Amino acid sequence: MQLYPPPIHQHHVPQPATHRGYSIHHAQAAHRAAASHRNERASHTEDKVALSRHAKRALAGDKHADAPAGGGKNQVSAFLGHAASAYGANAAVLHNIARRESHFNTGHIANTTDSNARAGHPSRGMFQFIKTTFDSFSQKAHAANPGAWKGVSREWSNWKAQALTASWAITHGQGNQWSTYRQSIRDARSGH
Repeated sequence: MQLYPPPIHQHHVPQPATHRGYSIHHAQAAHRAAASHRNERASHTEDKVALSRHAKRALAGDKHADAPAGGGKNQVSAFLGHAASAYGANAAVLHNIARRESHFNTGHIANTTDSNARAGHPSRGMFQFIKTTFDSFSQKAHAANPGAWKGVSREWSNWKAQALTASWAITHGQGNQWSTYRQSIRDARSGH
């Protein structure tokens, strides 16, 4: 009587199942990483319903949407460096907050759906300040270094004023005003 299937007399090492040249393990890991990235992106954008067309494209992963609206990429980067140095802030952290809050949008971008907006105090601008916080912090930032503000409007949604104010806030223990602050620090430490 023959056994079915016939016994294998050679050493057989099972190979992992593959999908398009990658092991199922690698495909599953990639799927989990992509899902995690989508969830992280969603958590950063869920309150940003009123974003500009540029910011929506950028947050959706459009690689051609990197240039900020209303100011060139180099101009924004240079001014964020100036703002950071004006108060001794970490420039990478300041850049990361601006990227996470508005994707460097220099326009009057407003968030009309978060808890501040529901309370009647929408956040606005590159760093998404609410008016009362901006007014309080910008006054202190201007007093601490008036030279840094030369030629900069002190209007609430002015991106340069927001950058200077945010830099002051970071160096004066107010970084937690942004829900993106801690992740911005982690990103800066990892070189992002």
